[in-house]
Amino acid sequence: MPATVTRQRDILTAMLQVVELEPALRWFELGCSLGRNAGDELSDIDCGVGIADDQWPEALDLGSRLGACGGPISDTMQQAFPGRDGAHG
Repeated sequence: MPATVTRQRDILTAMLQVVELEPALRWFELGCSLGRNAGDELSDIDCGVGIADDQWPEALDLGSRLGACGGPISDTMQQAFPGRDGAHG
């Protein structure tokens, strides 16, 4: 990643360290401008992390840990998706 996105690279490095150490986290995907190597100093980090199905309830707090990699959190959003059992996660 170019020097113009040093802050984003540092945050992503911290996030990847969490993902690599947590067996419940199965994958990490970076998208949009940073994923296309077209980001600049104002680019946000658009990413997704997958949680193993059998680890879902216990792993929800990992999202907070990943978000905190960027520093103080000013706002959050949790989006519910239908689960395999018809419940929401």
